[in-house]
Amino acid sequence: MKPILTRIRRGGSYVALVAASGLLAPAAIAGEPLIDPTALDAASSWSSPLWRGVRGPTDPHVRAAFEDELARLDDEEAALDAELAGGQAGVDDEAEAEAPAAETAPPSWPHTVSIGSPNRGWLAYGEPLEAGEHFTVRDKYRFGTREVVDAIERAAAAVHEKFPDTPRLHVGDISSKKGGRLKRHLSHQSGRDADIAYYLRAGHDEDNLKRATRRTLDVPRTWTFMAAMLEAGGVEYIFSDRRLIPKLKAYARDVAKVPPEQLEEIFGGEKSGGIIRHLRGHADHMHVRFDAPASVAAVKEYIKRHGVKAIKPLPVYTRVRRGDSLWKLARRHRTSIKKLTRWNRISRKKILRPGQKLIIGWKRPALPEVDDA
Repeated sequence: MKPILTRIRRGGSYVALVAASGLLAPAAIAGEPLIDPTALDAASSWSSPLWRGVRGPTDPHVRAAFEDELARLDDEEAALDAELAGGQAGVDDEAEAEAPAAETAPPSWPHTVSIGSPNRGWLAYGEPLEAGEHFTVRDKYRFGTREVVDAIERAAAAVHEKFPDTPRLHVGDISSKKGGRLKRHLSHQSGRDADIAYYLRAGHDEDNLKRATRRTLDVPRTWTFMAAMLEAGGVEYIFSDRRLIPKLKAYARDVAKVPPEQLEEIFGGEKSGGIIRHLRGHADHMHVRFDAPASVAAVKEYIKRHGVKAIKPLPVYTRVRRGDSLWKLARRHRTSIKKLTRWNRISRKKILRPGQKLIIGWKRPALPEVDDA
């Protein structure tokens, strides 16, 4: 049995580790897709094709920036497979012994669990962001990891502490209660993404995200909110609009007196991107991606309590109709011929027969009940 190669993030670098083969389910021997049970870094690629049949939102502006990330994940997955084939199977106890060092502090249990990546994953025991005096929320999609909920609450509190008369901010989609795909998004699947409105000079629509311009943006309040999240750490990036970013950068430099090196880290330089960057379609909200390390590390305890089957994706089947081809099936189910042939272990030249059963995607397993023992 091939060991599963995982990657654990440590101080900005990645250390390759091999997971214990004892955690693998027998089904993995038969070649069924299996999520790496010890993958503590949700940003790394999986060995499973979970959610790859989902093409994401129809808005090309929102999808565009994530296509590069998906391509990168695919390249990483291919590289990991090549490493395994090149002899990584011999790495065992010595590499495994380093694994505990990557865990900072064991999370209390029950804990929110961010399974997989924000673009291909789901959320277990998500925490709701409650509406209050500082912000309003969307009831159905207000669930996130504990780190995300805490960060938003702290940042909003920091704004109200500095500007007591601040109106409530509207927080858009985070994730659904159990995570997984949202119709309007390619990400927001594992509780680590949040769409948050900007503070505006003329007030807010407490039910919707309202477009901001260079004239209507409340720069002091918006920067205070962003700075509070950045100071707490755990923010991978913030997507905004190129017409708004210069105003925020100028305020951070001239009023907040952010040091030049820190300013470059946040806003980027000539040759590198920063945490805050442009993405079309984000003039009415900022998209914040969080690390959520404790909720990612909780995957290990989640598997220990519920078994590998708790994170193993389940196949979604369809029956072949008369006249169907792989091209027609791929188009009907919004996937690709390459994925259909890989999932079903067939060639492109395979003649399909009416009534034949084929895998056309994957879904998450049922979420176990909370176990706080």
